[in-house]
Amino acid sequence: MMKFVPQALLDDWADRDDVVLEGSLLRLKVERLAFRLSSAVRFIALIDGEDTHQLVGKVKGEERVREIGGEVMTDSCLVGDTAYQVEPGYLARPATEALTVTDGGFG
Repeated sequence: MMKFVPQALLDDWADRDDVVLEGSLLRLKVERLAFRLSSAVRFIALIDGEDTHQLVGKVKGEERVREIGGEVMTDSCLVGDTAYQVEPGYLARPATEALTVTDGGFG
């Protein structure tokens, strides 16, 4: 199952040293869980235009956004002539590799 992780939450975890980031792999230290991350956005609100793609309230990977002609710019996204407010973040999928703790971190 995939979950959306907002960029602000990931930044908070990193500031508290609760996670280890290795490329696209996110490791949660306390829970000993790992996730593969891919860039995504949550569509928060319609700014201008019509929501013909019915995106408000949904999370889409940035690759999918590009496929429908969208362009993400920080906290907004244009899809054709329609502008949305978005929340940047990542789709997180459970990683399958085993987790071990070594020297206070993950190895």
